[in-house]
Amino acid sequence: MHIKKLVIIVILVLWGCSPDVEVTFDNLAADIEASGLTVQRDNVIACAASSPDDSNEILIFFYPRPGAQNFKLYGSIDTNLDKNDFNNYQFIANQSNDVFGGSLQNFILDINEEVWVIVSFEENGEIHTSTPIRLKQNNKPTLWTDQIAIDQSATLMPIFSWEEQEDTAIYFQVVSDAADDFISGTYTNDTFFQYYKLNNVVLNVTQGSPPDLVADDIYNITVMAVSIDNWVNTVFQDAFIAE
Repeated sequence: MHIKKLVIIVILVLWGCSPDVEVTFDNLAADIEASGLTVQRDNVIACAASSPDDSNEILIFFYPRPGAQNFKLYGSIDTNLDKNDFNNYQFIANQSNDVFGGSLQNFILDINEEVWVIVSFEENGEIHTSTPIRLKQNNKPTLWTDQIAIDQSATLMPIFSWEEQEDTAIYFQVVSDAADDFISGTYTNDTFFQYYKLNNVVLNVTQGSPPDLVADDIYNITVMAVSIDNWVNTVFQDAFIAE
């Protein structure tokens, strides 16, 4: 499993943080008010998955657009509160970790409770927040599997396909190199993606044009099946040699 090797664990019990994590006692609404900045809601791409190793760890991934800074994670006390009310979200952490060479970031929580979380960052003098993410590590733990088909009949343009997943709103694909550094990141509604064709891509987080694959080099494919409330139901992950 590639993603897991790229992260440093932030340990939390409920919302008690380790001593080296800066803690504020304000909720998200108060932090925004204190900053004096305007807020752009639902404008950070983020999702969460449970760990593949049967622990309580939750991996909360987000896409840090170029120029974004001051990444923070907030969480609710439980799921019975209004998920859209920023007053219900307490600060958790501001130390995130590089994933796919830094093209993505993540926070890692060690938590038993299923709650709502929100990722925020600053960009162009504004605070941007993600859509609330519903943790489901107990009722619907993420399935990690290598059951992804790779059709290389088109030279250096592999077609990746996978089984349709229940309760999935969108699929996120990352192609990375042998070191797991990011090459491309795309979203589809379909259960297939061909590198690098964009005819069925509904959202693209690739910076510029990605390189052509090189014959006989090793690459990785990661696909996340993401629900409407941003929980990752399934992660497909495998390595392949370009042909």
